[in-house]
Amino acid sequence: MAGRVTLWVALAALATFFFAMASRAGRDVLDDQQIPRLDKATEHFMCALWVGLGTLVGGFVFFDVFLFFNPEPPSLNAVPTR
Repeated sequence: MAGRVTLWVALAALATFFFAMASRAGRDVLDDQQIPRLDKATEHFMCALWVGLGTLVGGFVFFDVFLFFNPEPPSLNAVPTR
């Protein structure tokens, strides 16, 4: 259990780092109307990349926590398998 919690905390910190990098990369990418600027396509791509990575890692953490606390039943029809 302690190892799993350590994994969740480490991955949550990694997702937070990815979102911070997205914030840093996208600082000057969007204007006031939230329209991407065409002259900063590389920065826009990097911002989207960091957001995607953070979303994947954060989603994995939530999915793993859900599966850990809600295990599959031993059988779907409540009949012993042996």
